[in-house]
Amino acid sequence: EKLSAALKNDGILLVKVPHYNMQFLKQNIANTLGLSPTGIFQSFGHINHFNQNSMSLVAKACNLKLTRCYNAKSEQWPETSFMFKLKNRFRDFYWHFSNLVISLTGKDIGLNTIYVLKK
Repeated sequence: EKLSAALKNDGILLVKVPHYNMQFLKQNIANTLGLSPTGIFQSFGHINHFNQNSMSLVAKACNLKLTRCYNAKSEQWPETSFMFKLKNRFRDFYWHFSNLVISLTGKDIGLNTIYVLKK
C-alpha cells in the first residue's frame, strides 16, 4: 500500500518474490528426503510466498494491476566453499532449465518470480 501510494499514475513497481508453488514442492521433496524438517513456513527469511493468482489479488487490493511476470534468477551464494559454488551452478542450471520449460509449455516452474505491477 505504501509503495502504491508513492507511485505516480502509470508508475511501475517491480517485485521479486519466491514462487510459492515451486517453493512448496521443493520443501516437500526436502521433507521426504529428511533434509529440511522445519520447512519454508518456519523460516522468516520470506514471510509471504506468492504465485500469479495471489500476487494479482494483492496488486488489486493496492490499486495496482499485474501486467507481466518473469522467471527470476535465484540469489547467488558467496563462493567461499565448494558447496556454495555447487549450489550456484545448480541455481544457474535450474534457471535456464525452467526458462526452457516455460518457453515450451507455458508452465512456470521457476523458484523466484519478478512481477511487474502498474498503477
